[in-house]
Amino acid sequence: MSPVTMKSTSLCLAGASWADRSGLVVTNINGSPPNPEAFSNLFVDLAERAGLPQIRLHDLRHSYATAALASGVPVKESCRSAPATPTSVSP
Repeated sequence: MSPVTMKSTSLCLAGASWADRSGLVVTNINGSPPNPEAFSNLFVDLAERAGLPQIRLHDLRHSYATAALASGVPVKESCRSAPATPTSVSP
């Protein structure tokens, strides 16, 4: 089941108790925002189970930017996907 389908299903099941009114991509089962520490801990656990090297969740932003640039995605385009990343590039 895709994340969109899962979210739609959760929304339908929660009905009026659905807490997300801000359009969050990742939510708890009732639509409320996840606890950031719990979310980070889940990421560490899943990465460990998958046999991936230990990195911080935030480091994925940099991994994404590096892979996007290596694939030829323009800097400004890759920054739209990660808005907190500056669009200037140091020489």
